[in-house]
Amino acid sequence: MSRHVLGRSEYSESSLVFEDDFVYTVETQPGPVIGAIIDHCKRIANDRSSIVTKAMGRPAATVPRVTREEWRKEWKKRHSDRLKWPEYLVMKLNSSDHKYLRTGVRRL
Repeated sequence: MSRHVLGRSEYSESSLVFEDDFVYTVETQPGPVIGAIIDHCKRIANDRSSIVTKAMGRPAATVPRVTREEWRKEWKKRHSDRLKWPEYLVMKLNSSDHKYLRTGVRRL
């Protein structure tokens, strides 16, 4: 297996991985970036002055890119035959396991 970095920033790293007869890309985000996203969601959820009364234009959640890609792979593998991607995403965000990603709304 060999790995070649395609691009790197302070927020993420993209790599190309060659393993046997397979080639695939890997996106990673460092833990501090994911922690900052979660802290941002908590701040927005607790800041009553930023709550918009109209639903349109209000951010409902912030999901780290790596997490979103993991969810999409899981959806394609197990659920794409019966659920559309937006439905699956809402289901994941409404789960109590991921409530920390929601920004001031109880349910989507």
